Amino acid sequence: MAFDSFRDFVNKLEAEGELRRIAEPVATELEITEVADREIKKPGGGQALLFEQPVDHEGKVRAIPLLANL
Repeated sequence: MAFDSFRDFVNKLEAEGELRRIAEPVATELEITEVADREIKKPGGGQALLFEQPVDHEGKVRAIPLLANL
């Protein structure tokens, strides 16, 4: 299935119940990888994860969300 944009793909994941949004700040170093690793190991591979407030190594919340476990 082709999508016109990445946003369309994310919207489709959400509409199908295959996306979990994580609204709280999460560190890009170690924390996001740990959460994604746990999700991937769930039966069926788990859901895609949209980290809405990724925090960089300097402790700053980044403006661009991070999508994992596609």
